[in-house]
Amino acid sequence: MVSLLSLDPQTMLIMIVVSSFLQAGVLIALDLVANQYKGISIYMLAAIAYALGMGVALSPLTGDSEILQFLGNLLLIVSKVLIALSVREFLGKRTNLDLWGLTLAPLVFIQYYYIFFDGNYIARNIGLLLINVGISLILIKSVIQAKTHGFLLTSRLMLAVFGVDILFSLIRGLLLLDGESTRAIDASLANNFSWLILFFIDLLRNSFFVLMVSQRMYSELKEISEIDFLSQVFNRGALIARLEMLLKRQKIYPLSLILLDIDHFKKINDTYGHDVGDLTLKTIVELLKSQLQPWDLIGRWGGEEFLIVLSRCSASEVGDRAESMRRIVEKTEILYGTTPDHQLHCRVSLGVVTANSRSMNLDKLIKQADLALYQAKENGRNRVEYSVVS
Repeated sequence: MVSLLSLDPQTMLIMIVVSSFLQAGVLIALDLVANQYKGISIYMLAAIAYALGMGVALSPLTGDSEILQFLGNLLLIVSKVLIALSVREFLGKRTNLDLWGLTLAPLVFIQYYYIFFDGNYIARNIGLLLINVGISLILIKSVIQAKTHGFLLTSRLMLAVFGVDILFSLIRGLLLLDGESTRAIDASLANNFSWLILFFIDLLRNSFFVLMVSQRMYSELKEISEIDFLSQVFNRGALIARLEMLLKRQKIYPLSLILLDIDHFKKINDTYGHDVGDLTLKTIVELLKSQLQPWDLIGRWGGEEFLIVLSRCSASEVGDRAESMRRIVEKTEILYGTTPDHQLHCRVSLGVVTANSRSMNLDKLIKQADLALYQAKENGRNRVEYSVVS
């Protein structure tokens, strides 16, 4: 407590204001390089409003000027609302602007009343703190409900910051009740504690937001590099990497590979056009995915070939599953036009290899599956051929 009281509030206020403007500059740069995401431009505006608000509200020059006090508090309220809107936009949440506008109006009026009419420093600051708590609760709920699989770690760090912000608001509210603070620059426990914690909260919130954007960008770029654009399954390189990881695990055996080829696919392209060929690929992929378990893998091996990886699946089980895949493709009508006669049927050939232990490397397993697929084509297509590696 003694160390907090010994801090110079004016120095801390200058530190907060300078830091806020520097962070606003970083967020402006972020908006220039990552503006493909919704919410970043709004967050940048929020950072600017916050920096200006802190500069006005906490400046010694403001003094007893009611207009500057109101302007500073107004900018801080606007910045908090913009932060909430920006984070929700970034997380893909719908925002009712009319509702936020109706909420903002009475908050601004409260500040106006306690600055121009009542002059109660504690009351208007507690009003700001209540706004902060409410917005932080909304943000916590938004992050928890959002799909953040690509930036899970940083979203959880943001949750922690919002939680600390709520705790800070409650503690500051209690400290203000001692009545020692009548201005932002007063050397009181409430002010010294607040400006010190506020500096770190502001820094961490903005830093984690930048990291959250960066992690999302990395996740999406990684996904783009691993996913085949047309079929939306793993490309060959990504599938090989995951299969090599699987082969190192003892508990995934027996391990089965299914190399699948669409019969006479070139004829479909030549007869109906490449757009129908693309539709055929997409349709078959969806059919195959419907036959897979969450832990199974599928990737486009090349052209009209797909490689399916089934772990913990015996030779007898994989036979039934491969036959099921063949039948569902054969029975499905692929509609490529607006009339009933605009439909086609296609068939697939499948080569299956099952390894019961870590006895063969990846290249040999794929070669065995390729030989089985070749045998299926030689024996008339639209069939499954098997190879078991003991």
